[in-house]
Amino acid sequence: MIAFEWATAQTPTEPPAEFYCKTSDVWQGRFTKLIVAVVF
Repeated sequence: MIAFEWATAQTPTEPPAEFYCKTSDVWQGRFTKLIVAVVF
């Protein structure tokens, strides 16, 4: 629901930080933490 509201908004805004990574290194860090949490 949050993604749909963001994607269809009339005024462009940056998504909340907890749902968006500005750079690939931030994304990679979050992804690594997720994998560790799921596997272990």
